[in-house]
Amino acid sequence: IEEGPYVCVYVSKQDVTRMAHFFELSPETFLRSFCEKDDGETILKSCRGMCVFLKRNLCSAYPVRPSQCRTWPFWTANLKQAFWNGLLRDRCPGIGQGPFYSEDEIEQIRLGISEV
Repeated sequence: IEEGPYVCVYVSKQDVTRMAHFFELSPETFLRSFCEKDDGETILKSCRGMCVFLKRNLCSAYPVRPSQCRTWPFWTANLKQAFWNGLLRDRCPGIGQGPFYSEDEIEQIRLGISEV
């Protein structure tokens, strides 16, 4: 997690292919329309400081959201207990809400084997 409302969403080639298909675009067109490079990495563009796919606080690409979004909040850096129960809990209103996940389920989500 970084300070501020939006940092960036990194997308893999698989994310681009999946999202392009969902929006009925070629991967090349999707890249030109919705992505940019940042330090050699492909990221989604932002619009007024928010992800370009965020519409009325909902993700318009949710069924095909990038792996980075699919695994949130179970990123390795977030799973340290002090961070999870501190800054992360303060910044993510979903922490402590919804279903309980076992350690095994969290590990599968973190590795992209399963999704939230």
